[in-house]
Amino acid sequence: MAGGRFGWLAVAALALAAVGVALFAFMPSASPTPLAAEGGRGEGWLDMHVHAAGIGAGDSGAFVNDVMAGSWRMPFYLRAFGVSR
Repeated sequence: MAGGRFGWLAVAALALAAVGVALFAFMPSASPTPLAAEGGRGEGWLDMHVHAAGIGAGDSGAFVNDVMAGSWRMPFYLRAFGVSR
């Protein structure tokens, strides 16, 4: 009986994942738009959002807080960006 419950749970999880993917794929999204001319800058500027972190290399003053540095995720981030401590 436990195998049957697990099977139904797996089917339900896959169905929910499929619904989530379908909803995400068809959600309307805004395309990037150039910023209005501001301060003499014309068309061609694009407003973007990024997250950046540093590890203090080259006396940059950037740092990762102790909670993040000790997180299980930190080695994955370092590897993904091709850097080391």
